[in-house]
Amino acid sequence: MSEATMAAGLGAKGAMYWCWRPRFTDFEAGTYGMCRADGKPLPRAVAGGRNAAAIAALGRRLADAERRPQVAILHSDTVFSGADGVTAQVLHGEIGALRLFLDAHITPQVVSADMVRDGLDPSLRALVLPFAYALDPETCDGIRRFVERGGCVIADHNLAFKQSDGRAWQTLPGGGLDKVFGFEKDEDLYLEHKSLLPKDNRYGIAEKDFMDLVTPTTAEVLERDGARPLVLRNRFGKGEAYAFTFSAFPEYARACGNVPLRRLVLRFLAPYGVKPFAVTKGYDDTQWPHIRISELVRKDGSKVLTFSNPGWDSHDVEVSVPDVAALAPFLCRDVAVKFDGATAKFTLKPWQSIMLEAK
Repeated sequence: MSEATMAAGLGAKGAMYWCWRPRFTDFEAGTYGMCRADGKPLPRAVAGGRNAAAIAALGRRLADAERRPQVAILHSDTVFSGADGVTAQVLHGEIGALRLFLDAHITPQVVSADMVRDGLDPSLRALVLPFAYALDPETCDGIRRFVERGGCVIADHNLAFKQSDGRAWQTLPGGGLDKVFGFEKDEDLYLEHKSLLPKDNRYGIAEKDFMDLVTPTTAEVLERDGARPLVLRNRFGKGEAYAFTFSAFPEYARACGNVPLRRLVLRFLAPYGVKPFAVTKGYDDTQWPHIRISELVRKDGSKVLTFSNPGWDSHDVEVSVPDVAALAPFLCRDVAVKFDGATAKFTLKPWQSIMLEAK
């Protein structure tokens, strides 16, 4: 029942089970997941009942707990990505951005272009544009206002190449984002051979991918490979705009993580008060952290943290939570936890989840 506990830890207020069972294909089988066709309950029903009862007992203490996202990730609803052959880049970009922040123990929120146009909630300190190659003028204006007022925006390859109706912008990045990000894109470089990859390829730039060749105007080049800028920063209004000239977020998804990229993004966001809500010894510096963690915050400032092991190997966990006095058990069925102030140690078996309370 690891998934159900993690869903509750992500703020879900209820769970519904339908056909919860392995299936050969999509035809109706002789059982229906929770019970046999004749109504006999299966072990899944017993496990579901135990988990539901445990969470229900804590329901009132979870009722006012909510996710408190600090980072917004733009969802692209581009309808012509298939014709352009970039659907995979768009999807991998969004998945990579989500995974990066979940790996970093920072709560993200997916936002639409309409939300950006109307103005993001002030609690969102950063906006990520993963492979945002199609942006209309109103969305670009929303991004500009967000940075101008003190927000941080992070983008990667092929930013604002087209408008939402499919027309290409004449100046790249389009919609005035060349001023926000402080560079002009000249052309694409196709990385057709490994010799074209950066010599220190710590961000995992892939062969057969593309890079932006850019001319900085007001942006500072933070990293470069020879004459090619890789990472740029531009101060605009009260905020900052960061840009990767490569497919940072799609590659993060395809490679199942990248520690140097994750560390760099965290460094960008630290001045904006965005920091991990938990620190796990031995996992935070791995390419793919094996333990998933989520955070809910109550109105009184206390927190409920959920830890899940979505794999087949057991893992010893040592976690500390900044800015809290102590950790205590919340839902730790079948798991022994040792507490020392704001630090906890425990072992999660395959597909096991627990919840801790932080005060």
